[in-house]
Amino acid sequence: MGEGEEGAPQMKQEPGSLNRAWARLSCHWRDWLAEWRLETDLRELRMKFAPRLAEARKDKDPYKYQEIRRDQRMEADLIVEPVLYQRTVRLEKKARRWLVPVPRGLGLEQDENDSWRRDVTGHFQYLKPDAELEIRRAVRREWHQFTSTWVPILFGFLGLLIGLVSVWRR
Repeated sequence: MGEGEEGAPQMKQEPGSLNRAWARLSCHWRDWLAEWRLETDLRELRMKFAPRLAEARKDKDPYKYQEIRRDQRMEADLIVEPVLYQRTVRLEKKARRWLVPVPRGLGLEQDENDSWRRDVTGHFQYLKPDAELEIRRAVRREWHQFTSTWVPILFGFLGLLIGLVSVWRR
């Protein structure tokens, strides 16, 4: 226990299981909210470019149409890539926790390799969908291996304790 500013003793708070559960729940909520915001932003972007695309299609100008589509993809990348980066950071953290190897990132001069891609602005890199799926599967395999080993042992030990307590009380 430490002393506060007014001299009153203060308890040191240790992160408990309730705090961890709340952090995990808020993380899921934050992920859902980010995905919902991403979908909303992309829908607004499609609505923003729809009249211009329709006009270019009506004018039968393929160059103008391709230019508008390129602008639309560029703006969509600026919306999507930060979300992909955050998803990659969370997946890397989970992979480290379960001791799953993550492919080596990009070099300074690289924009893309088998597993990674650099964003349009060049500020960060994120996993390609195939590499992300492969790492997620490896993490899931490790988790399944862990739970299939320790959960039966834990429940067997718990059953043994309950049986011993019930026999001991008689």
